[in-house]
Amino acid sequence: MKNHLLFFEESQYHGSMFDRFGCNSIFGNLCSFSVSEFKLELNPNEKNILVLQSIEDFSKYGNKIEKFLNFDNSFVVLPKEHEGFHHELFTKLYKYIKPLNVDECKIFIIGYDINCKIVFEKWKQLNNLNFDIQSLQIDTFIFENMDVFFVDGRLNHDIQFTKKDREKVYVCYNGDPKDYRIRFVNELQKRRLFDKGYVSLLTKHNPIVLDREYVDHSDMTTQHYPLEHFQNSYFSMLTESYFRDWGDNKDESYAHVTSMSEKIYKALLLNPFLLLGGYGALAHLRKLGFETFDELFDESYDDIVDPKKRFYKVLSELERVCNLGKEKLNDIYYNVMVDKVKFNQKHYIDFNRQKLFTSFLEKIQ
Repeated sequence: MKNHLLFFEESQYHGSMFDRFGCNSIFGNLCSFSVSEFKLELNPNEKNILVLQSIEDFSKYGNKIEKFLNFDNSFVVLPKEHEGFHHELFTKLYKYIKPLNVDECKIFIIGYDINCKIVFEKWKQLNNLNFDIQSLQIDTFIFENMDVFFVDGRLNHDIQFTKKDREKVYVCYNGDPKDYRIRFVNELQKRRLFDKGYVSLLTKHNPIVLDREYVDHSDMTTQHYPLEHFQNSYFSMLTESYFRDWGDNKDESYAHVTSMSEKIYKALLLNPFLLLGGYGALAHLRKLGFETFDELFDESYDDIVDPKKRFYKVLSELERVCNLGKEKLNDIYYNVMVDKVKFNQKHYIDFNRQKLFTSFLEKIQ
């Protein structure tokens, strides 16, 4: 069945996830679908997908959405492909969708959280709500144009593999000073691990600066990774976009968010990495066919659901590896890790994106 995408305004389509990943990808067209502005003259032999731009569209276009969803093979999607949906967004969705007379099962929210279904179910349980919209995950940065994150647009750098005496053990960038990142950097300092890495923390006052004082998400040049840091270290210590710090006041469902942001894929294309993020991220990468780095790290931290326990397990692994000594690190890095990173580079470039995107579209039903 062919997919027919509809938008309320043409401007909502151009630059959208379906435009970038489906029809205008650097990897070629990933699927065959037609696109038009919204109308109720629908072909019953096509799957008709109405793509919204914001949560407020459910209120702005409520009557049209109700009429549209009365047709067979009609579905509404709200993509937030660079985000993980969480309690605050669920609350807004409930506010705008519940007044509509629609089959909620035909409404899909799309983000890059691999635990999106668990997070949504936990939120409903905590709030004792009956809300039947569906949550889908998409591997955004498999499809995204990742070459913009690198100075010369290359995805398969190898200068970092050169055998040399490395000044530091790890790299740890923290552009947005979220609570858990501040806590983590404080722990690095307490445990005397700070000076063993290239560490940044761009707080408003007294920032820890490496190569830049700010990151502008509208200017990709401010997000380029300096290759010299990776030439002079063995691995990345990633602090992901979402992590439930036990000192915050976020909903308990937030603890299950596991984002797969550009940070993971940027690191994966350069060096081994240790990850402070949600649980299950490494298992998901392996499912996609990528290699992880269990010869260097005890990756059981990926199975730990409790954020506080996972936080300290990751920290203890960082401490253990930092104390291995240069001889041991050189042995593992050059004899095992380099080949794994090269494999990941090739696997990322050759990835069967058409199959993955087709599988994603088939879930909208």
